[in-house]
Amino acid sequence: MKRKTIVEIITILFLVFFIHNVINNYVGLQSLKNLLGFYTRNFIIVAWTIIVIETVNVVLLIVPGTRTLGLLMTSLLMLALAITVWITPYFPHDFGGILNDRTGPQIIFFAIFGVILALVGALLNPKIIKKSNRQEKAPVIYT
Repeated sequence: MKRKTIVEIITILFLVFFIHNVINNYVGLQSLKNLLGFYTRNFIIVAWTIIVIETVNVVLLIVPGTRTLGLLMTSLLMLALAITVWITPYFPHDFGGILNDRTGPQIIFFAIFGVILALVGALLNPKIIKKSNRQEKAPVIYT
């Protein structure tokens, strides 16, 4: 299987996950605000920030030129997910979609797997490989 195909499969998986989360968080915005009240006083700003960050990540994953940045951002978001569940195991969590029916350890495992998958996708991205394989031309010296 080509590297580009592997990166596109990984990207599609994350696109489905994040598009679903953006829609779910937007539709359940009031529920998200209520839940964030357990964590912060600025729950309105945090709720919209989550939606905007996930939307930006979706755009970065869709555009081929920014896909590597999107995959790196995905790894950071998945790491934040794992840390959030690890630090606050007894607080209520509402991550949307498939994660709502999972236990804390299952979410942490899923998030760590997501970090690894996103980093593999970023490393296998053909755009990085093409840039790193270029040889610099020797400077021309005129005498």
